[in-house]
Amino acid sequence: MEFLNVIFNNPWIWLILGVIVMGLELIVPGVYLFWVGAGLITTGVSVVAFADLPGIPLAAQIVIFMVAMFGWVLTGIYLQNRVRQAAPSALNAGLAQYAGRQVPIVQVFADSRQESQTSYLGRIKLEDTTYGVISRHPLQEGQFVVILAYQDGKFLVEPASN
Repeated sequence: MEFLNVIFNNPWIWLILGVIVMGLELIVPGVYLFWVGAGLITTGVSVVAFADLPGIPLAAQIVIFMVAMFGWVLTGIYLQNRVRQAAPSALNAGLAQYAGRQVPIVQVFADSRQESQTSYLGRIKLEDTTYGVISRHPLQEGQFVVILAYQDGKFLVEPASN
């Protein structure tokens, strides 16, 4: 046991292990190895910080490592959740993900009556495809519109306020 105390009183062991474990993050999928490596490096830094003391016993170093690792893993979980909440996913959103985008009208059709309200039909160019649109406002070719929603196979649009 004395052999382990001699080895682990050297902060380089903790620092090198931390770098190796963080490097494994590049090879092994997952995110938690990075935070475990951060815990190892924190332990190495704490051994350096208390180097002028007679030496931190191995049991205390392991406790420091466990607390640091637990703290870093919780920090990682918090940061990942914060990033996920800040950036909503467009995965499986379909055409509804285009709401709010400004696009040009490429073709206008004659007025149509739909549920006793006048609707204006046309087509927009979105990326490399054209789609049918419906609007409560008159449409003109070349005019930019804002996509409000996608329902019943058509985009609901209104004139862009430029």
